[in-house]
Amino acid sequence: MQVWQKPIVRQYFHKGLLWRAQQAQEVASYELFIDLFYVAIIATSGDTAAEDPTGQALVHFAITFIIAWKFWTDLTHGISWFDQDDMVRRLEVLFMLTCLLGMTINIMGGWDSTYTALIAFYIASRWFSSLFFLWMAWLIPIVRPAMIGSAVVTFLPGVLWIGSTHLSQPARQALIWTAIPLDIFGPTILVLVERGMIPFVPDRVADWCKRTFEFMPGANIEHKIERTNAFVSLVFGYSVVSLLYQSSAPVGLNAFFGKAVLGLIQAFAFNWLYFEVDTFNMHVHAIRRHFVSAFVWQSTHLPFVMAFVLAGSALANIVLATDCSDANLGDLQAVYARRSGDTVAVGLRWYYCGGLAVAMICMGVISLTHTYKTMADIKLGKPYRVAMRFGASVAILLLPLAGERLNSLQLVATTTGITLVVLLVELVGSACMQVMFLGFDWKGRGERRECTYAARCHVSNKELEAKFKNGEIIQVEEVAKRGRHGKGGEHEGCNVV
Repeated sequence: MQVWQKPIVRQYFHKGLLWRAQQAQEVASYELFIDLFYVAIIATSGDTAAEDPTGQALVHFAITFIIAWKFWTDLTHGISWFDQDDMVRRLEVLFMLTCLLGMTINIMGGWDSTYTALIAFYIASRWFSSLFFLWMAWLIPIVRPAMIGSAVVTFLPGVLWIGSTHLSQPARQALIWTAIPLDIFGPTILVLVERGMIPFVPDRVADWCKRTFEFMPGANIEHKIERTNAFVSLVFGYSVVSLLYQSSAPVGLNAFFGKAVLGLIQAFAFNWLYFEVDTFNMHVHAIRRHFVSAFVWQSTHLPFVMAFVLAGSALANIVLATDCSDANLGDLQAVYARRSGDTVAVGLRWYYCGGLAVAMICMGVISLTHTYKTMADIKLGKPYRVAMRFGASVAILLLPLAGERLNSLQLVATTTGITLVVLLVELVGSACMQVMFLGFDWKGRGERRECTYAARCHVSNKELEAKFKNGEIIQVEEVAKRGRHGKGGEHEGCNVV
């Protein structure tokens, strides 16, 4: 391995199309190391919020989780945009992880005595990313304007964060919640400027933007999806790990174990919905579909994972509650008995139910950003199945209003039952009427028929082959225009029954 090699752009946008390197981008070992390290952030932020389930703790949790999310996205973008397999890249990652470590150890006291240290490590990471973009601008002239723009939008919010360290509450919140939208949506605003999609500006300004930012680095789609899926897997895994406790009963089949099993089933159902149900019969992923769908898909993942982490942290405390029968404090080891309570606080109920409800709503929005093949004789269309998720989210969200009438076991059992109903509706509703079950289809007939599907494509293989054979030129601008306006022919095929 070389100490340093000149980086190259893995893929870039030009005239509305993404031009990619031929080689597939593999997940590097240090990327997996980053994901595992991020579990510490998830655990620390969630556990700190669950210890004192108040509105103020929720605000603190949201702030720390969002800035930690920016750590992850900065690292992901830098790795995905540029191919630089050398020692310098690994030292860059190590520095970012050091900043992440420094931020993590200051989370618990970040709103009393260590707020300045917390923000200092965050700004160090962000401004280091800004310097990295300027370095790439100097090394790679083809994307120089885009990299300078990325450096600017990365640097500017840091000024507001520094200002927040010199203010006391509640004035500090004003600067914090001004800086956070700039951190999150700054790259999106930059993309709109680069594409000339700026409202209320003269056409000459938009044309200048298009000429100046003719080449823009882009993320590898497969790598982005794979990294996001890995992150979501970590969140689901954390929710299960947080349920673990140590029993002191000779036979530990009690209410504690029942609540833990229900939490496991609930996390497994969410995992099933996200990774298998929502990817079944997919025609175009949100990132490939359109700029707007890609933006919604990426933006919705932040509240999705944040809400699920909050619910998982609250559930860890609910499992240890002794407010139901067959939940004796003596059945827990001493360290867990000290964390147990004889009631479930109202704030904890709202954390748990609100987190699950928001997570399910976000998962429904994520599902709607994709396009799916239109299957013949399907039992229940995707919009109706997603509507079921929204209805279930409202039901879960209102459960805390029942108060003490639902003990901890009943509360977890109810949310798990609602989640399983959503999963069952998705599994049954996505099946075709002709699919065979025990030798018969859904209508009770014994004949076997194929389930056909139709999907809208921008360019078919037949059109490409015909143009190549006739020696015709393919206008890439026209292809990109088809994608933006949703034009294209119908492509039909058959699914295996």
